[in-house]
Amino acid sequence: MVETSPLPKGTKRYDPSVVKDFLSTALIRVGVEPNDADLVGDVLVGADLRGVRSHGAARLSYFIVRLEKGTLNLHPNFDLKMNTNTTGLLDADNAIG
Repeated sequence: MVETSPLPKGTKRYDPSVVKDFLSTALIRVGVEPNDADLVGDVLVGADLRGVRSHGAARLSYFIVRLEKGTLNLHPNFDLKMNTNTTGLLDADNAIG
């Protein structure tokens, strides 16, 4: 994954734990289980910390809209369709991510 350009000058910075808590709380409010919301928050903050802002906190509104419309599944059933020594195919049942 290609990292994005540096943040523009004057961009506000927030403690990652504060951002993660905000993201998790927002996801819980639309029905995501707390443990799942914390995991998603960790992943989004981690992407931002690596400089991949397209896959970080900016994704929150994308997830919320799709959760509210029902196009993302709050209770997915993961199904490993194929598994070899080098490759696997996982059907994530429209889960977040």
